[in-house]
Amino acid sequence: MLKKALELNVDFAEVYLELGKIHFADKQYEQAIRAYERAVHLNPAFVEAYHRLVQAHTKAGNEEKAREASEEFSKRQKELEADVIHRQKGIMHFLYTLK
Repeated sequence: MLKKALELNVDFAEVYLELGKIHFADKQYEQAIRAYERAVHLNPAFVEAYHRLVQAHTKAGNEEKAREASEEFSKRQKELEADVIHRQKGIMHFLYTLK
C-alpha cells in the first residue's frame, strides 16, 4: 500500500514515516534516513519522524547527524508540549466560562 501511495506521488509525511520504519526494520538505514528526512521536510513538526531519524543515523554510524537530529527532536518536542499546554489552558478557560 505504501508503494502505491508513492507511485501516486502522495506527499504525506506519514507515508514516508512508515516507509522509513520498514527500511529500518530491514537494516537499510540509509534508505530509512532518506524516508524520515522526507517526512520531516513535509511536516517539520513531526516529532516521531525526528526521533526515528536520530535512531537511523545512530545505527548508520552518523554520530554528528544523529546529534543534530536529536537537538531538532528536543526542540520540536518542547514546542509540541508547549502547544498542548496552551490548548489545555484554552479548554479549561472555555469550560470555566460555561459554568
